Amino acid sequence: MSLRQRIVLLTLAVAMLAAAPASATAADLAAPETLTLRLPDLGPNYELGSSRCGNRSRFEERQWPSTLPSLVERFPHRGCVIAFAQSWTAPGTPRRPDYAMSAAFAFADAAGPAAALQRPRAVAARILDADRRGDFKPLTVNATIGDELLAFRLGGYPKPGTVLLWRSGSVLALTLAAGRPSDRTTQAALRLATAQQARIATPTPLLPADLDDVEVPLDNPRLGVPVAWLGRELPGIGGRPPLSLLTVDGPDLRHPRLEPRAALEYGSRTPKTYVDLSLWKPRLIRSMLHGPLLRRFCARRYDASADGARATILGFPDPLRPGCQPGPPDVLQAIAFLPGVAVTIEASGCYHCRRRSPYDSVAGLRALIRALRVREAPRAPLTQ
Repeated sequence: MSLRQRIVLLTLAVAMLAAAPASATAADLAAPETLTLRLPDLGPNYELGSSRCGNRSRFEERQWPSTLPSLVERFPHRGCVIAFAQSWTAPGTPRRPDYAMSAAFAFADAAGPAAALQRPRAVAARILDADRRGDFKPLTVNATIGDELLAFRLGGYPKPGTVLLWRSGSVLALTLAAGRPSDRTTQAALRLATAQQARIATPTPLLPADLDDVEVPLDNPRLGVPVAWLGRELPGIGGRPPLSLLTVDGPDLRHPRLEPRAALEYGSRTPKTYVDLSLWKPRLIRSMLHGPLLRRFCARRYDASADGARATILGFPDPLRPGCQPGPPDVLQAIAFLPGVAVTIEASGCYHCRRRSPYDSVAGLRALIRALRVREAPRAPLTQ
């Protein structure tokens, strides 16, 4: 074979390799959910927001655009975008980002992230689902994260923030810290990006606790009452199903006198059961119990006092019976007073359901009152 023929064949081989699609498939790439930030990286006062990784519903698939559409065919990758929102603020502590976002895209090799960084504004806008015409202004930061780092000040979205986009080997990563345009917001973004880069450098399995935010509202120092609850899990009582804590809503500080300080929902799948606990300032509930409202709604009282708690169960007809005619109650509500807090418990689950839930009885509510206990204060301090 002549030298000319060898050169032609070598050139053809290089061209074929360049044109060939990447051999890696999505299953071969790193799990991107292990490369993003987790709740312990943010602090004890953040809740989980939207997430575009792992199992997604069809609704989410329709709502969220594809992450990097023009790079999909050229560079196979797997991506994950996750958001965190600040649940509450503590008096006297440094201001933190209102919300944060973290993204990671695992490619077959470094060519994919390098190509993405050739048009960083468009890529960042697509990841954040922001307006491509948004105000992505280059920002100079004195930091080294990964192999190549770009920084931007993002206006709008709906609040401004600092965006860091970087490449670490075959991973493209992004961190957003949303807050007022200041050096503090930029420093917060750098702290979060450094934490994410540590996860990229040394991936660890994603544990359920890493994205478990159900108790975050209960750590709010502005609740103003001790947290009385049934725990995270309540074993079945008297043949009734066990209960799990499903959701927690914190206080609505706009109407502190009219709204509970916290609302906890417990549930069980089999049979489908819901129990709602609300935490109140004791004075408000006492005034209700001694006011004319209960007589107006034909309330009937059942004693339910237990060790450590003064309690009563109220029964109401629905609809109201003329003259408060006697009969079994249609709606039941338990009220218990523990030191510093009043707890209301409802176990109907559905006022229009034909069958009562297993705890929707005087005996069932009494069992729940006996199971109440005060939650220990959070141990994790809120630091900068």
